[in-house]
Amino acid sequence: FTPSPLCDRTFTRIYPEEILTPCFSLTDKIMPPSFSRKLKDCNTVVGNVGEMECKVSGSPPFTVSWYHDGAEIQTGPNYDISFSDNNCTLKVPTLKLLDSGVYKCKAVNKAGSSETSASLVVKEAKTPPSFPKKITSLQQTEGLPVRFECRIAGSSPIEVSWLRDGEPVREGDEFSMTYDDNTAVLQIGSGEMRHSGEYTCVATNSVGSASCRAKLTLQGFVVVDRNLNVVTESPMRTWPDWWPTCRRGWSAQRSGWVHCLWGTLASPQHYLSK
Repeated sequence: FTPSPLCDRTFTRIYPEEILTPCFSLTDKIMPPSFSRKLKDCNTVVGNVGEMECKVSGSPPFTVSWYHDGAEIQTGPNYDISFSDNNCTLKVPTLKLLDSGVYKCKAVNKAGSSETSASLVVKEAKTPPSFPKKITSLQQTEGLPVRFECRIAGSSPIEVSWLRDGEPVREGDEFSMTYDDNTAVLQIGSGEMRHSGEYTCVATNSVGSASCRAKLTLQGFVVVDRNLNVVTESPMRTWPDWWPTCRRGWSAQRSGWVHCLWGTLASPQHYLSK
């Protein structure tokens, strides 16, 4: 075309295909961290594996840190820390009582930070009662003290009770019962024939119970002179202050009885137990 005389500029023909469309570069907005799944409180026992987990969202990359009662913890013999697919995981291979406390997970990126926390309570493992040492059956003479004793293991508190032939034994003038230092004791001040029977010790706690049984056999007796004439017959309510030295003895009339000498050398008498 012919330039206008009023214009001294030179025009260049522009073809449509030469017109360029401008390009715009949009920068994505960086989102700060937040926890879409937070830590939860946990109660467990000594020896178990402890695990706490949460999930973070926002713009990566993240820097994730863990804290126990305010002190930062790292992966090592006591802790296993991992981060995968925005899941933050803390594992404790073998829990101990001192692992109890408040755990916190903190996530940081360029736009900010966020954190979540929860409590971990570790308790001693509860075990039901058992009897490392059980009561044993007794066979003895009337008038002597009777003592049943056993040792009990298990988580405290443990409640101990006693039965005789399936019926509860009541503490009183005849029976005394103690439980101290894991040892249970049942005592009868002076055993009588009517005390014979099967005795049961029952131990109970919050996770179970156990029992052990033994028999008490009380024997009658007679006191005879050296000619085996009966002087005193069972029952004897009180035991003499002296205590005779006993040996196995035999006689034509009392074969197999326990033979105990007492009295004076000039006039010995005999205590014979059935």
